[in-house]
Amino acid sequence: MKKVEESSNEASFDIENQATSMENRLTNLRALSPACWIYRVPERLRNVKQKAYTPQVVSIDPLHHASKNLEAMEDHKLRYLKCFLNRTKVVGLKDYLEKIKEREVDAAFVIELLLRNKSEEKFQEEKLQDDNAWIFKKPWVPQNILPDMLMLENQLPFFILEDLYNLTAAQTGEPSIIELSYRFFRLEKTWRTHQPSVNPTLKENVGLQSTPSMTKLHQAGVKFNVGSSKNLFDIQFKKNTLEIPKIEIHDYTELTHRNLIAFEQCHCVDKYISDYVFILDKFVNTPKDVELLVDNGIVVNTLGDNNQYCKKTTNRWKANLRQKYFNTPWAAISLFAAIILLILTLNIFHI
Repeated sequence: MKKVEESSNEASFDIENQATSMENRLTNLRALSPACWIYRVPERLRNVKQKAYTPQVVSIDPLHHASKNLEAMEDHKLRYLKCFLNRTKVVGLKDYLEKIKEREVDAAFVIELLLRNKSEEKFQEEKLQDDNAWIFKKPWVPQNILPDMLMLENQLPFFILEDLYNLTAAQTGEPSIIELSYRFFRLEKTWRTHQPSVNPTLKENVGLQSTPSMTKLHQAGVKFNVGSSKNLFDIQFKKNTLEIPKIEIHDYTELTHRNLIAFEQCHCVDKYISDYVFILDKFVNTPKDVELLVDNGIVVNTLGDNNQYCKKTTNRWKANLRQKYFNTPWAAISLFAAIILLILTLNIFHI
C-alpha cells in the first residue's frame, strides 16, 4: 500500500513539473512578426530543382552565408564595404557597425552595387578605372549576381538596407533605394505583367471544372490569339477564341517564377502565380499542345543574346525545338515545365 502511495505521489510531482515547464515555455514564447520574414523555400519545392533556390555566386543573407562555393565573392564584398564607407563619410567604423551589426558587409555590398549600376553610361568610365569595379569589368558577373539576388532565401531585411542607405542618400541626394532596385532588376516589365487586375465577379459558384488541353480545344474549333493585355493573368475566352497574353521565355523566367511561387506559398493569401501555372498545366499535356502555343505566337523564346537572330530564323528555331524536345510527350512537357514550372505537381498549389 505504501509503494502505491509513493508511486502516485511521484506521478503527481512529474505532472506538476511538466505543467510548470510548459507554462514557462508558453510565457517566454517569442511573438511572430506578421510581415517581416526571410523565408526558407518549402522542401517539396526545393526538391524539384535545388539550383533555382540556392545562390551560385553571392550570398547576401544569413541562411547561405557560410557556403564554401560563395567564398570567392567575400573579398569583393569587403572592397565594396570600403567604397561605401568612403561614400558615406561616417565618423568611424564603430559608428557604422552600430547601425547594422553583423550584416554590415552584405548590406553595404548591395547598396554599393545598386549605386554603381544606377547609370550605366554616366559611370561607365568610372567603373572601368576603379580598382574596386571588378564586378562591372566582367560582364558575366553582374549577370550571375542578379538571379542570386532574386532568390527567396537570399535576402536581407529591407529596413537594414533602408536605414544604412539613408547615410549616403541624405548627403548626396541619390534616388530612393526602391528606385535603385527597380533599375537594377529591370522591374518595370515584371511589375506590369504580374500586377493582378481587379478580381472579376463570378455570376455563380460553378465548382471545379475540367479544362481541355490546347489540342482538344483546337479540335473543337477554338482559335488561339495572343492576348492584347500586357497582364499575364488576363486569359480570356471570347467568341470561340482563347486569348492568352504572350509568354516570353528569357534567362531568368524559370528562376523568377519558381521563387515567386515559393514566396506565395510562404507568405501570400492570394496565389496568383501558382494559379496561373495551374491553368497552363491544364492546357499542356502533349507535344502538340506546346506546338500550338509556339505556332500562335503565345510562347516566344528570348533566351540568350541572340534575340534578333532568333526572330529572323523562327522556322529553324521551331524545327530544332520540335526535334530536340518534342520527340516524346514528357520531353515536351518537361521543356515547358522547366521554364514556367509545369513540372510541379498539383498538390503544390494547395496548402
